[in-house]
Amino acid sequence: MVYPDYPHLQQRRHYDYINIYPWLTDCKRLKDVGCGEASIDVMLSQTTDIKKFFLYDLSEHFLDSVWWKMWQNANYKTKRLDIAHKKVYPKSDVTLMLGVSIYIPDNDMLCDLLCRLNTKRLILRDPCAYKKSIFIDKYSERLDAKYSAYYRTAGELEGIIKKAGYKIIHKATCYPKRIESEYKSRQYYYVCEVEK
Repeated sequence: MVYPDYPHLQQRRHYDYINIYPWLTDCKRLKDVGCGEASIDVMLSQTTDIKKFFLYDLSEHFLDSVWWKMWQNANYKTKRLDIAHKKVYPKSDVTLMLGVSIYIPDNDMLCDLLCRLNTKRLILRDPCAYKKSIFIDKYSERLDAKYSAYYRTAGELEGIIKKAGYKIIHKATCYPKRIESEYKSRQYYYVCEVEK
């Protein structure tokens, strides 16, 4: 299993890094929920003073591929992500959740996951529908596979973030329009902190 051949993937990772890096001041323990191939984590392991990485993904294949990318950083742990399992995650200074929420169509389940992250700061990136939420569950010719995702509006996603006990301290679009989706969505970054 590898990422589909999404257009502009490398350029997007560059912008991800640029947007995430300034929010990692004093971060010693980072958790990535939905780490995929850990490309962001590899860059951060080489350019920051983060001491411990906790990497979670649904795909065992992705997790198996992480070790050879992170081999220079002995302080990382990988674990299969089980969204339905009611566990509290290890404590971290910052948690990344990049492009994950759209694959959790149940709002209560997403809120529950956010509540259990055990983090000081959450950086969430997700594509949001423009005017009304869109649920897709069909075969995709481009991906040559079934595709299922729930694209919430920005307002709906922000409501879930707040319900989970976070304050949104920064919101921004992720990518220049030339590398955004050709479909009716726009990617946003949310930097959130636990409400005191």
